[in-house]
Amino acid sequence: MDILFKFVIAILALVIALIDLVGLLFVMLISIVYLGGYIYDSILENLLLRIGHYIGRKIPRIKENILMRKIWEKMQSKESYLRYETPLVTYCFSYTAILLIATVLPDKKGIEVITASILYLIFYFVGMAKRCGSNENYYESVLANNMDFLKLSFLPVGFIITVLGFCFTITGMKIQEIPSPYDLSTICGIVENFVNYSDDMNIFMLLLKIFVLSILLLILLYIISLPIQVIAYFSISAINYFRKHYLAYKNLFEKYVQIVTQLLNL
Repeated sequence: MDILFKFVIAILALVIALIDLVGLLFVMLISIVYLGGYIYDSILENLLLRIGHYIGRKIPRIKENILMRKIWEKMQSKESYLRYETPLVTYCFSYTAILLIATVLPDKKGIEVITASILYLIFYFVGMAKRCGSNENYYESVLANNMDFLKLSFLPVGFIITVLGFCFTITGMKIQEIPSPYDLSTICGIVENFVNYSDDMNIFMLLLKIFVLSILLLILLYIISLPIQVIAYFSISAINYFRKHYLAYKNLFEKYVQIVTQLLNL
């Protein structure tokens, strides 16, 4: 009976571990799938549509092909786009896609990740504008969704900074005086000791290790995505501002052109 019980527990532990690992793999890879959508929307979408219209005019009978009609339907605009409505994936789990971009960039003395991050955001916002911009209400909804997530994402950081600032104010302690238990090396040592702890008979400890390491990985992905989130917050704020007030700047620019034109005609 004990052997059967242990066998059932082991199978259950294996299933939980597989679910956890598959979930992590899904999180790591979905940003790459999303990246393909961003690149397609920002660069290829209009080009492929124009090519499709051209081929349709030159070869009308191609429209009768069932496969071609299905492909053409997939290329048309939709009512919603999941890749622009899930900013949690777009920002917090973006590092896999950014590393992929960095690997294809030429060596620039260690700034490949920075360049890749900028390219990632450019593809994202340009693709969003092209895909969602034709529907004003939907575009506004997507931007609001992104902004709401970024505000929510900044709350933990703001809370930690506030608490640390409060503690430093009361105690008079400086950052340089933080005791060694809070050093990064100490934290890494604790994690290493936890991982290296071995108890083959304790399946629950194995599950705990997998769970804790998964949480630590997600926290790490969140932390390294914070610079991208800050840039995205500024970008969305700028987009919203100019969408509301672009007309005044347009009129100002037109007056500038008129003045320059008159001066050149003198």
